Amino acid sequence: MVGSARLYDALLALLLRDVVATLADQLAAWLALRIDEQYRRARPKRLRFAIFTQFGRVVCHARSQFVRLTTRVLDALLRPGLRRIRLAAWAGP
Repeated sequence: MVGSARLYDALLALLLRDVVATLADQLAAWLALRIDEQYRRARPKRLRFAIFTQFGRVVCHARSQFVRLTTRVLDALLRPGLRRIRLAAWAGP
């Protein structure tokens, strides 16, 4: 029984090593094809930072929280709505 458990552990370790190697190869291929040129050789921390700061950043100041949006998000989401509000505003008599 002890020998079969060791054999099982060894086979499982080999299988996991092969699965991890395959996933690493697939991830490397995906990154090479899909990611921008500037990020292809970037470290994981830089990639995480680039992904999480795509839309903006939460800023805490004076016991208040604000969302600082990037220019691209501001242009795509908020400016059309603000334009419609300005056009619909009543100028008065």
